[in-house]
Amino acid sequence: MKGMIIRMTFLSLAIFIGILILAMWICKNNYKNRKYELINNLKDFNKYIEDYYHSMDQYKKEKFISLLNASWKENFISILEHRFYYDNNVWSIQQQIAKQEELFSELKKFNENITNF
Repeated sequence: MKGMIIRMTFLSLAIFIGILILAMWICKNNYKNRKYELINNLKDFNKYIEDYYHSMDQYKKEKFISLLNASWKENFISILEHRFYYDNNVWSIQQQIAKQEELFSELKKFNENITNF
């Protein structure tokens, strides 16, 4: 009887460890897939920013770039020259997306305000 209880405890522990290992493997794969999904979304968004910028008149393009601070200018030029660095973890990529959204918002606002003059 005592041996049966020990075997049942060992079996339960082995099943628990197996489920834990499986869950960790699934989470790792989901994290990796999420990273690649975010990178692809950011690449598409950068392409959209680039297309929007190139659809503007030349004087607007020059004026917009001249108004950017050094950090945003470097970021924006890296998009236009296709040398944008994509980070390797989900949190950093999400931060990059937020910065690009802010940059695009300013670009769009600038283009619409200049058009009204």
